[in-house]
Amino acid sequence: MLQLAALPFEITWVDSRANEFPKAVPENFTMVCHPQPHELLMNAPDAAYILILTHDHEVDFEIVSTALAMARFAYIGMIGSKTKKARFKSRFKKLGLSDVKISAMHCPIGISGISSKKPVAIAVSVVADLLTRIEI
Repeated sequence: MLQLAALPFEITWVDSRANEFPKAVPENFTMVCHPQPHELLMNAPDAAYILILTHDHEVDFEIVSTALAMARFAYIGMIGSKTKKARFKSRFKKLGLSDVKISAMHCPIGISGISSKKPVAIAVSVVADLLTRIEI
């Protein structure tokens, strides 16, 4: 999501795989390597925008379920399909999360109507959606 570099966001990029970080990063990016990314949500500011773009559905689930349970973020978005969203919603209900809390999850992310599966198109769509949200 390096497309966020020149925009009014302070990015904390958390990954359990240090080798996934680019060698050079923009000034508004902070890289954090941590084996359990969801544990770092306690350090995120209230009203933060949480964007989940991981390589693993279980990592996604841990991050999203933790963020939803905290109920203090302005946005919780996860890359995925409508099918993934439905599966996760079912699992969240089994955890005891309310429909109100679950409804805070945005998945799929980005601007509706953009159907391209190309990574750059998805990235531009997500960035445009985030810009819209901060300007409302």
